[in-house]
Amino acid sequence: MKSVKLYQNLTEKQLNAFLKTLGTSIENEKLVEIKKEKEDLFGDFIVTNGYKFKKVYAEYQCLQTPTEKHVKAKLNFPKAANDYYKK
Repeated sequence: MKSVKLYQNLTEKQLNAFLKTLGTSIENEKLVEIKKEKEDLFGDFIVTNGYKFKKVYAEYQCLQTPTEKHVKAKLNFPKAANDYYKK
């Protein structure tokens, strides 16, 4: 696997093949917990060489590449007074 795109889902085998092209492997990388409300990143991630892979169920999702970053979702409807959503 030569490159990974933003929001691409990878199985553990695919991620390990990609990490080997970067000179590492899943066994060498540790899961890091990220809690960045401003960037909307929560959960366990593998962070290496400018990439951030979020562990989602049995797969990994790429939420940051060296050239692209995850963009926080915006609500498409007006906020009601009793909603718990933040802007």
